[in-house]
Amino acid sequence: MGVDSDRSRRDATDSNASDPGPGDHGREDHDREDHEKSSGNVHVRRLTVADTLRWSWATLRDRPSLVGLALAANLPSVAAAVGVTRPSPSADLDVALWVWPAYLVQLVAVAVVAGAVYLTAADAVAYRTRSLSTRVRAAARRLPALAATGVVLAVVAGLGFLPGYLLEWEALPGVDDGLLAVLSLLALVLAAYALLRLLLAFPACVVDDAGPLASSRAGWGAATGIVRKVFAVGVVYLVASVASAVVSGLFGGEYDVASTLASAVTGAVVLPFFGLALAHLYLEGSRNR
Repeated sequence: MGVDSDRSRRDATDSNASDPGPGDHGREDHDREDHEKSSGNVHVRRLTVADTLRWSWATLRDRPSLVGLALAANLPSVAAAVGVTRPSPSADLDVALWVWPAYLVQLVAVAVVAGAVYLTAADAVAYRTRSLSTRVRAAARRLPALAATGVVLAVVAGLGFLPGYLLEWEALPGVDDGLLAVLSLLALVLAAYALLRLLLAFPACVVDDAGPLASSRAGWGAATGIVRKVFAVGVVYLVASVASAVVSGLFGGEYDVASTLASAVTGAVVLPFFGLALAHLYLEGSRNR
């Protein structure tokens, strides 16, 4: 009886050591979830265009600090407007020396904010929380790669406009103008299609820490099957941009401080709102392939 009792106790001990309890299962699930989040293996729901924009608005509403950050990035344009004056209605613009550096600061700041917005979208779909300063620092480190990715898109756009330039400059006298016009239109259509797909290269560059060429490939691949959604979101963005310009125009001319400030305020909402939508489209396309 004593031997059987000892054996039973040993079996029970071995069983407890090998079979995790409910708390152990929870820790294992949590570790697995953290690994999936850190490695990018996160399932992202496929949304309609309307649902993508609603998700973007809800995410922005829960993170109003993004609006403040975007407003701060746009403020150099207000300072630049102070340095642009016109002595008389018929005179040329008088531009202070510090105006162009102010615009350069704005460009860099907007790029950093856009990167932070992309990272915010990635955190939101992965239910991960990082401080805003952490996201801003991570986005700032991606600035050179973002700039190089922008060069890739600029080259694609330039190739699309090249036949049109040749037609305007009459650089190919032996080619029929009608044929060159058709080629110009075709090149523009192809370039527009390529740019739509390559727009997703920007969030790819920041979210997945990819170089310019890898980002372009990732953005192109992520757009497979969702080009129409990217186009629809782009159209809504253009409409919002025009509406923003109309609103700012109510406060004065192009270089008036009041109108520039109004444009900065509206842009502080437009930038993160559509940045979140663009990042979600990339995550949807890249994480579900």
